[in-house]
Amino acid sequence: MLLIIVLFLYSYSYTHITMKNYFSVKSTAGSVIMAALLVMVGCTQFETAEPALDNSQSVEVLNEQANGVFFPNARISYGNVEPVIIDGENNGGNRTCAEVAAAREIPNFQYSSGRINYEGSAFSKPFPAGFTITTDGTNVSWSFTPPPGYCLDAIAFIVKGSNAANVYYYGPDIYEDSRLTSPNNASGGAAGLSNLTICYTLRLCGDVKECFRDETAWAFGSKYITRGNWATYVQYSNVVKTVKLFAGQTYDIGNVTFTPSGDDVEIKIELNEFGRFQDIAENVKIQGYALIPAATNPSPGLFTTHKAKATESPYTVVVPRFNYYGVHVDAARAVECPTD
Repeated sequence: MLLIIVLFLYSYSYTHITMKNYFSVKSTAGSVIMAALLVMVGCTQFETAEPALDNSQSVEVLNEQANGVFFPNARISYGNVEPVIIDGENNGGNRTCAEVAAAREIPNFQYSSGRINYEGSAFSKPFPAGFTITTDGTNVSWSFTPPPGYCLDAIAFIVKGSNAANVYYYGPDIYEDSRLTSPNNASGGAAGLSNLTICYTLRLCGDVKECFRDETAWAFGSKYITRGNWATYVQYSNVVKTVKLFAGQTYDIGNVTFTPSGDDVEIKIELNEFGRFQDIAENVKIQGYALIPAATNPSPGLFTTHKAKATESPYTVVVPRFNYYGVHVDAARAVECPTD
């Protein structure tokens, strides 16, 4: 439109002037044309949109909190949850559920999936019942259906890639989210997924009650003595071996897995939905033996290979290698609640 006006003014200036006012009109028309051109240029500049910001250029670590624990970063999930990077003992970036709970100053989580590696295009083992986890190798999506009568009280995802992990924490009654990633790597994008850990706590909702009975539990194997005490020990041959963890002699409450770890052995105690660790000091006691144990009643309180308090399942410890192990747990098993 402005171009048409300019052409019209120019034509008018040359068809409606006399020789007497030729130079004055020409000067006026030139000024009008120049003004119109400036307006065109100005409008063109104002109509140009601002360039969009590239989220990958965001600063990965936005701020360090005063306590030196939380490091918020820019990998916000679809559900608008901002992850944090927390301090931990592992120099490679792996973090535990206990470290997440400590960083948030909350009680330890009741359950953990344990660290599940992402290898090639699949996870190394199944996730706990109720979870649906998908990933394209970078972004993680999750959903959870709790057991009947239970609700999620808290849940956290430790998303590890390269040498760091993002922790996504959710409060009560959040059951799905997507676009969870590990922290940015040196190239500015999210690192590929290395492993995933889920930490969560359930609460009763509705009229369902939960009751447990304290029991002694042993990793299943050979009996120390043939009569009386049912305590058992496990023979180990420097290969991966998994046995049941029995409470009260016959109640299956989980598994105990022995895995070579250099010159040592990793022992993992993983409880199922029917088992709990008693809330007492040194609820896990382990004794290693070079030879078959003596045929006497064992005294777990005198075990020397390892004694500690487990607060979450799975519980993992690395101990010296022996040919036999006695693994004792002060446990609690689910029982039917008494009627009123």
